[in-house]
Amino acid sequence: MSQEKKDLQLYIDEHLDRRRFAPKTKVSYSYWIYRLTDFFGKHSLHDFTLDDLSEFIRHLDEHENLAPSTIKQAANSLHFFFNTLGKQNWEIRRLRKKTIKRLPQYVPTQKEVFSIIEIISSKQSKLAVSLLYSMGLNLREIVNLRKIDIDFKNNIVHIPIKLQKGSRKAILAESLKPKLYGYIRNSKPTKWVFEKRDGVQITSSSIQKAVKMAVRKIGYQNNISVRSLRYAYIKHLEKLGENLQDILRELGMSHHTSYKFYSQLGQKKKKLSISPIDRRINEESIGVTTDQYIATNRINELVELESENFDLTKLIQLLHEINVSNSNQMLLSIPMQVRAIIDHVPSIFNCRNFQEVANNYRGSKSFKKSMQNLQNSLRNVADSYLHTQIRRSEVLPTANQVNFKADLDVLLSEIVRINK
Repeated sequence: MSQEKKDLQLYIDEHLDRRRFAPKTKVSYSYWIYRLTDFFGKHSLHDFTLDDLSEFIRHLDEHENLAPSTIKQAANSLHFFFNTLGKQNWEIRRLRKKTIKRLPQYVPTQKEVFSIIEIISSKQSKLAVSLLYSMGLNLREIVNLRKIDIDFKNNIVHIPIKLQKGSRKAILAESLKPKLYGYIRNSKPTKWVFEKRDGVQITSSSIQKAVKMAVRKIGYQNNISVRSLRYAYIKHLEKLGENLQDILRELGMSHHTSYKFYSQLGQKKKKLSISPIDRRINEESIGVTTDQYIATNRINELVELESENFDLTKLIQLLHEINVSNSNQMLLSIPMQVRAIIDHVPSIFNCRNFQEVANNYRGSKSFKKSMQNLQNSLRNVADSYLHTQIRRSEVLPTANQVNFKADLDVLLSEIVRINK
């Protein structure tokens, strides 16, 4: 235990004993002040501001969905330590009534996030910060992450829900899966994923310091903190085509105030520049749910391949981008992306081009039929939209016209088979 923590514990015990509070009150007041200090990773009460307390109360209300009576207990505890003892005269008890508005927050770009992760020297902190961003975790969740919470087989991490039974499922990023697996195999933690040498879980302050030092080294002027990575996770997923309400629901932040905050976060005010009468909407696709163009299991099989002769990074990225296009009904892009794939992979089959794959590769009859369909039908569809110049009238493709899912999956399954 650090000296700051010891001093804080002595301070709390001394003043609670002196006031002769009831045992339940002592437990409640101690609990909430420790929750506050752990939330920010600082243990000197002189370092806190009213904005810090406002953010903490707001977190309890909107992120943890605590009852008003519970939030009132937290506010009473903070009032005692900061006003009664600290003589601050802050209107802490009004915070639970949501009278203080959120301060403007900066959302770091993906380039800034990657730069911060890259410059962190500690392998443990680098991996912890990477997981924070990749799954939208907060400090408490990453510090309390256990080995048993990680399901490598299904690419899922189980995140316990505070004050509730069960857990939410977060996606384990494919790029982090081998790094996390190797880290656990080499460091051999006993219970927590991130432990010190004595088996005690790391502190939230160590992660905060790593991010703070990285931001300082790079020289970013914006106020980027660990919490900024959660903002970035939400807004970056939204830019990638995910629905904001779905993102917040997965994080357990379905409260309407959370949606209002994140829908405005990072948005710049701008004037309308178009009229709906000048643009055409593909109304056939509205309200239609679509399956993935490339099955996740097939992508996972490719990720796990260890080919000595070929780097599959570009192929895997193309597959991800097709799924993004498909989920957003970007039907013009799909045939072009599939064509890019068939032009990219002939070397794996020892062929100079895809026409040789379709005609000369020694596969089954069904494989050959699928490849010829890609070579002829797919290529013609892609060329018709890629090379045709602007005309007086146009017709947009339908989902049926660009559906080469089965043939493309046959191609990918053969790549997996011959590289095992």
